[in-house]
Amino acid sequence: MSKHAFFTFLLIILTFLISITKVFSQSEYIPNPSVVSLINDGIELHKQKDYSGAIEAFKEAFSIEPTNVLVRQNLSIAHNNFGKYLAERTDYEKAVSEFRWAIYFDSQNKTAETNLDAVLSQQGVKVKDSLTRLQLGDKLREEANFEHALVEYRKALGLTGEPNQNIYIAIGDIFYILYLREGQKTDDIFEAIEAYENTTGS
Repeated sequence: MSKHAFFTFLLIILTFLISITKVFSQSEYIPNPSVVSLINDGIELHKQKDYSGAIEAFKEAFSIEPTNVLVRQNLSIAHNNFGKYLAERTDYEKAVSEFRWAIYFDSQNKTAETNLDAVLSQQGVKVKDSLTRLQLGDKLREEANFEHALVEYRKALGLTGEPNQNIYIAIGDIFYILYLREGQKTDDIFEAIEAYENTTGS
């Protein structure tokens, strides 16, 4: 079976799975009191610059509602600010990790993206080179650091300026891995299907 045929077959399977998943996303959202409380706790901790404490509170909320946009945005902000804190103290390796987490939780967090590029540039990384970012993604994937690999693959795709089948496949694979790892309880399946569809021209 050719690579193209294989991914077309996989896409059919995932499309079937998503038809089942949609049933669980059609009900009206009702705020979870525990999530609301944890978000408020996290915000208070963040105001006190207790970034680790804030992240833990937001992570607990995330474990309850992984698709909650507000939770993800707060996690992104907390990780970015913790990354800045670490970078100011020259702990660049941990800062890079925090910035990647920030982008993973909110891909629209351009501040975190700028901060990540700045620290990587200081380390001699060609941040505007798509192949370099793709290789970073591959390395992180080999280390089973899937969320961070996803950040680098998306960056690589954006830098290419055109569709790239191999990167779309890598992105789809990561989302599918995350979907399975989290017990098929997240919306990562939607993202996986979208990425695989881009490889078939659908």
